[in-house]
Amino acid sequence: MNSAIDLRGSMNAMSAAFGPVIMAAPHAIRDALPKTTLPRARLARALLAAEHLSGVEPLEKLEGHWQNGQESYKLIRDKLRADLAVVAADRPT
Repeated sequence: MNSAIDLRGSMNAMSAAFGPVIMAAPHAIRDALPKTTLPRARLARALLAAEHLSGVEPLEKLEGHWQNGQESYKLIRDKLRADLAVVAADRPT
């Protein structure tokens, strides 16, 4: 299963990237990292375990992991933009 190998590789790369981020990022971003990455890691583990193949309840669980990941990503994205003084193209200046 090629996608499982790709997903495991992505999870490993994400873990390896934490070191430099934790050393260089401001406190607000370091504090938000676990809240941002854990929902995505849970989704990845659920996909690797193929929970989504055994009925509606696991599908709802996957949807929950996805929604939590999206919400937490938006929060840290805003913190990163503020730290880097980047104005998003979809937001007024």
